[in-house]
Amino acid sequence: MKLDYSTRMQMTLSGLTDFLERYKQPDHLSDATSMAEMKSICDAINARMSADIDKQAVLDRLADVFQAVSEQYLGAAWPKAAVFVKAMDGINKRRTSMDIDRPAVSEVSDALTIAANRINSGESVGEEYLYGRLNLELMATGDVTDEALKKCRTALFFNMKRAWGDEKALHVEGEFMRRHERAVAAVEQDQQIAHGVPTPKTKDMGGYAF
Repeated sequence: MKLDYSTRMQMTLSGLTDFLERYKQPDHLSDATSMAEMKSICDAINARMSADIDKQAVLDRLADVFQAVSEQYLGAAWPKAAVFVKAMDGINKRRTSMDIDRPAVSEVSDALTIAANRINSGESVGEEYLYGRLNLELMATGDVTDEALKKCRTALFFNMKRAWGDEKALHVEGEFMRRHERAVAAVEQDQQIAHGVPTPKTKDMGGYAF
């Protein structure tokens, strides 16, 4: 189903908020001006999306642009909107050349299916599919092997290491792991509320923390 601009902006802002956690907010930005900066980035990204794009395509495109920025941007503070524009333009150019042979995104059932296919094929995905709540949901489907997940995480780490060096790569990876631990704890808490004790399946999810 085609999304209106407001809905796309909300989805982009949600993803951008999580993505920017790995960077330092510039000191000169107040709460108000930081939100204006984030809106500027969201506007820049959405201006480069097709008007008839559907929800799944938005999620897929956001995962691609955040991955591209994380690999290409070397700074410690928030990337400027121009960095996202460059990444988005590169993604659009690459997709245009591939769309002739690629099925429409609407033909794919959901974001988890796309992410599973990419991980199992050794392709890059957004880090939200490798760590955190979305990763737990993905692994619970049984569509991704432990080996494929480990390879994708390792590839992400070495991409960060090449871009930023050991210290920052280890720091960011640590943030991913802590986010994953919080997601596992949240799932276990949900299970405790629903059933009184965590289920074995939830305990199994914890095995994907590292």
